[in-house]
Amino acid sequence: MWSVGKWRGGAFGLHGWPGRLSAWFEGRGLSMAAFSIEIQGDHIVVTIPGTTFSAIYRRDGSGMDRVGVTGSDLSAPISVRDFITRADELADEKARQLGWIA
Repeated sequence: MWSVGKWRGGAFGLHGWPGRLSAWFEGRGLSMAAFSIEIQGDHIVVTIPGTTFSAIYRRDGSGMDRVGVTGSDLSAPISVRDFITRADELADEKARQLGWIA
């Protein structure tokens, strides 16, 4: 759930939506494979290789914070807004896999 830029899981409170979001992105030719997800210490970095899009998330004691988003690539296959939506979802999934959030 949202709380001043923090989430406690559920892709920023979009419970039940991750599957629908994945289908929406894949319908636009942008599968999960198009994104790069890296762990750098207590940070998750989500990018789309070949674009300027990047989102950085930081682990803290009570959840995750999105600490930065960059990119204004007009040649990218999606908008910045759509990138942030998908990056939030992917960071949430990765944080769950790592046990950073419940």
